[in-house]
Amino acid sequence: MKAHPARSALLLVVVLTVSLALGDPVGPGWPPPGGADWAGSGESPGHTGGLVWQYSNLDPVGGGLADLWWGTSANSMRISLDNGENYSGAEILVFSATHSTSTTAYWTGYSHLTWYHRTQGRRTDQISVRFSIALTGGATWVDPGSTGVTGHSGTIAVVTGDFVAILLAEGYMPSSPNGDWAWQPINVGFDSVSTEGGTGISFSTGFWWQFPPGFGDLDGDYDVDLDDHALFAGCMDGPGVAYPTSSCERGDLDDGDVDLGDFAEFQNVFGTTG
Repeated sequence: MKAHPARSALLLVVVLTVSLALGDPVGPGWPPPGGADWAGSGESPGHTGGLVWQYSNLDPVGGGLADLWWGTSANSMRISLDNGENYSGAEILVFSATHSTSTTAYWTGYSHLTWYHRTQGRRTDQISVRFSIALTGGATWVDPGSTGVTGHSGTIAVVTGDFVAILLAEGYMPSSPNGDWAWQPINVGFDSVSTEGGTGISFSTGFWWQFPPGFGDLDGDYDVDLDDHALFAGCMDGPGVAYPTSSCERGDLDDGDVDLGDFAEFQNVFGTTG
């Protein structure tokens, strides 16, 4: 039987960190408000074939944020086993709500693997692939729902403090030249059989944030309009009178009540957005 030497198998993870903001008139930047020092590593004990990212120095409250989120951009999770070059069709992975939990998110799809079977020789198979990001610490995957965040890939993490993201690309692929199949880290699978080509993974991540609504925005929709005027009228009971609801706090400039002094400033911000 002719031996077929293994070709180079490369697990390439390309991560572009972007920052997007909601309700932020200044615009996005890096790091997000509150800070974000991060460090990443490759294979780690007990996590062969993956990456571990640590995000630290995150202080959403100290950064003056109402909300901070982290996640992957839409339509960007891609795995190709064709030298990591030709991403198309099913190789653009889709978020799987069925398999995902609040701690681990999954994206699933297919790719093609060319390898050498011990008796059948060179063969190409379509295999199932999946990519997961498990979170520990101050981040939890949620349904974006009404957060207002756009451009995500089907889920997003609410960030409350420092967190760790554990990334892993897996394939249901041969674990030996005999054709035994199992779920395993893709680069481990490449090392198990003689393969052609290499693996490429491409995706991007980013932070989204939202500052608290400002003075006069009583309904929290990042503008000051007639809806807020109606709410303001219900809050204005005069000097020294505590306002009736917590939403009235954004109609009080300084002294625990909503009076004519606050109304004068409300008129100045009426019609503003952001």
